[in-house]
Amino acid sequence: MNALTAKMLALKPLIKGEWMPVYFEPIFMSGERITIAIAAISEKNDILVFNTLRLPIIKTIYKERAEEIIGLIELTTNSLHKFIVENKTLRNWTPPLKGIILGNITPAEGVEFKHIVNQGIRASSSFSVLYTGLENVKEEKSHDRVTTAVKNNLIKMNKDYKKYVNQPIDLDDSRKRHYSFLSANFASNVIVATNSSYSLNSGLVKVMDIIDLKGHPLSEFKELEIIITKPFSKQIDGSVSKQIQDTASRYDIAFSIIDNSPTVVAQYIHEKMQLAA
Repeated sequence: MNALTAKMLALKPLIKGEWMPVYFEPIFMSGERITIAIAAISEKNDILVFNTLRLPIIKTIYKERAEEIIGLIELTTNSLHKFIVENKTLRNWTPPLKGIILGNITPAEGVEFKHIVNQGIRASSSFSVLYTGLENVKEEKSHDRVTTAVKNNLIKMNKDYKKYVNQPIDLDDSRKRHYSFLSANFASNVIVATNSSYSLNSGLVKVMDIIDLKGHPLSEFKELEIIITKPFSKQIDGSVSKQIQDTASRYDIAFSIIDNSPTVVAQYIHEKMQLAA
């Protein structure tokens, strides 16, 4: 690292957070442990549950049990991520299966959130690659294509909608939230449900953003809703959709499922605005 780079890094504020390893005991009560994930959260409520056991390693180690282990890891990491999103903490989560063991929670800091995650990986997992923050770029772009198409269709229907789409709002905490559609009469987040951990994780965050909006003392929105839709050229993933619905229902948040094009999603929002006027 040259002197200029070191000086630039020194000027950047450090992000504080915590990380926690999650272990799997392949033979129950044997004492043998393998790190399957690192969970991390920052003071700005950046959240990640990073799978540290890669697919080729699982297949090499567990052979005919590989599919079983993959399912176990997915169930565990999805459950943990959902808990952290809802509770904003790494503490007090109950694993859904026997043989899952939680490690110690360690405070950490870094220039970026990925530095906190990678401290956990380096300290706890010899099998894992480091987290780059780019793992979900392709999936994120696919989701953005749908939500951008919804936005463009809305503006075609009514130019005034431009001030309502993808709007940020400050709820007096450290994280600025963006909403797919935000007006006094109708507020919504559009979730693209695909068969991926990115889809589930980002979808749960969007549900919690609506819940936070509903619970804010100054909230005066007439109607709040989650809209679950599909990616281009695919159908809605039923498993991801069900978990999002369950979370929304638990907090009494309305949801609609639109297994159709972005044009139909935009038309639905447009009709909601007309009814609320």
